[in-house]
Amino acid sequence: MKTSLILFISAFIFVSNINSQQNYTWEEYGIAFSLADDFKETANNIEEFSAVGDGMDMSIIPFKDETIDDSDITAYTMSIAASLNLERVDDVNIINVNGFKGGYAEGASGGQKYLLWA
Repeated sequence: MKTSLILFISAFIFVSNINSQQNYTWEEYGIAFSLADDFKETANNIEEFSAVGDGMDMSIIPFKDETIDDSDITAYTMSIAASLNLERVDDVNIINVNGFKGGYAEGASGGQKYLLWA
């Protein structure tokens, strides 16, 4: 089965210039990445990786769906964004980050900004 990841970020404040970082490893999937030093890991298991920072939550949630491929990832990303009942979706597009292909959506609800990668 094909395994994909959803990265879900809920943010009050998005900080684009991060000076101090700490490294994390999600061993179940062999993924290593850096987050700002104010993040604290809240889950690190086969089902999810989550961390909470100053004004921002971050989760990576794997899913398996053999019916999803590059040709319909945008529609799939839009359906996930719709399931979150966001008040608005500002952007939906295709991404390719460090060898991961997928889609992303930006939106807002209840005064919070959301960034979803699928």
